[in-house]
Amino acid sequence: MLERAGDDDSAIRYWAVTGLAIGQFDDQQTKATLEGGLGDSAVSVRIAAADALCRLGSHQAALPALIDALEHPLVMARGRAANVLDSQPPAAAPSLRPALEPLRHAIARLGDGLLDVQYRFPMERAVAAIEGSTDYYRWPD
Repeated sequence: MLERAGDDDSAIRYWAVTGLAIGQFDDQQTKATLEGGLGDSAVSVRIAAADALCRLGSHQAALPALIDALEHPLVMARGRAANVLDSQPPAAAPSLRPALEPLRHAIARLGDGLLDVQYRFPMERAVAAIEGSTDYYRWPD
């Protein structure tokens, strides 16, 4: 997976980084690969790398890529970034506070289309979780 994370094809890079996220490999080489993925040319790879780093507890490293994705023209990219933010444990909320305004801006950009409606709920839920106004947490400790 480490080798494939540098492939010329963004789809292969995405799946390699997603595999690293699922495996939650917590070693220096993996972390360096994931941190490199934060600067990938494909937004899908950047979000997957940020997700993987969040799973390893590296929220500060992941946050700029997630905030950037919240500003992306594709609603699917904004929604996926919101899903990553929405899935973080309550202990991560203080470090995720810089994402509040970009999340609110992403919500304000939503229209009435199917994808817009689909992504509104996780965006709003992420705001509530980061603000601490809900104790919702998707995953057990």
